[in-house]
Amino acid sequence: MEEMHALMSRNLKTLRAYRNLTQEGLAEAANLSKNYIAEIETGKRYPSYKAHFRLASALGVKPYQLLLEGSASTELATTIGIRELLVRELTDAIDRHIPPHKPSSRS
Repeated sequence: MEEMHALMSRNLKTLRAYRNLTQEGLAEAANLSKNYIAEIETGKRYPSYKAHFRLASALGVKPYQLLLEGSASTELATTIGIRELLVRELTDAIDRHIPPHKPSSRS
């Protein structure tokens, strides 16, 4: 059980940092207290079932992904980053090359 707590703590901290969120920002996004986040990240507490789901949602991952071991958690952060980058680049390209839709003025 201790190993699972350590994985959660490490992955939560890694993903939070990758998302450029402070503990306070994550707490607000997950509707939890900053102290609760800090206690989870330092291994003093383990999140409840509901808190686990809230944290995953706030970080944009599936709940099981907070328990990935070793390089899988790093790959997850990288994959999330690549996906977001691709979506941003594609959206920018579309905005540059396709004019906005104008409603027709037919009566």
